[in-house]
Amino acid sequence: MREHLKPMKKASRRFILRLLPLRPERQNIAIEKWLLGRQEFYKLSRADCVVVPPRKSGRTWLRMMLSRFYQQKHGLPQVQLLNFDNLHRKIPQIPRIFFTHDHYLKYYTKSGATKADFYDKRVLLLIRDPADVAVSQFFQWQHRMSPRRIVLNEFPARREDVSIFAFVVEVLPTVIEFTNTWAKELPRARPLLWCATRTCAYSPSEL
Repeated sequence: MREHLKPMKKASRRFILRLLPLRPERQNIAIEKWLLGRQEFYKLSRADCVVVPPRKSGRTWLRMMLSRFYQQKHGLPQVQLLNFDNLHRKIPQIPRIFFTHDHYLKYYTKSGATKADFYDKRVLLLIRDPADVAVSQFFQWQHRMSPRRIVLNEFPARREDVSIFAFVVEVLPTVIEFTNTWAKELPRARPLLWCATRTCAYSPSEL
């Protein structure tokens, strides 16, 4: 049963993917998304609460702040950063917090456009201005995103002639669709809190 799945380490997933080159690339991508969704389902099923932001919406900042809170409350060293259940295993009072962009889970659970996978979970939904999200994603795509993630995340192929405007025009509808889908599901995804983040993609001085 799915509830008894063991976590799949990156090394195990890479080993499986090495067996795939003889398949069509489209099938390889589908299998890799399924494996990533399976890994997310394992964490979701064990999580005490879930943080769901679109990409580039303040997830890292929130994780750092929560890490610092638990470090000070429980006397943990500063190098101990929150990573799902690592702090829970040291101190059971610390909840297992699953941070997810909610991108791959549907490929494993086949939940479609609904958020049924989250209905029985405590969820914190982070919301940021979609235009800011798209602009931040541009710089992530341009400088820090691996070629494989570009393919898996269905971003435009990285080329020097892709302007920030062209990228935002292509990506923005997906960001808006993510937010609108969650908005429709809010009445069913309970208990749920949502938080609007103010970070601006254009000028660090405005943070």
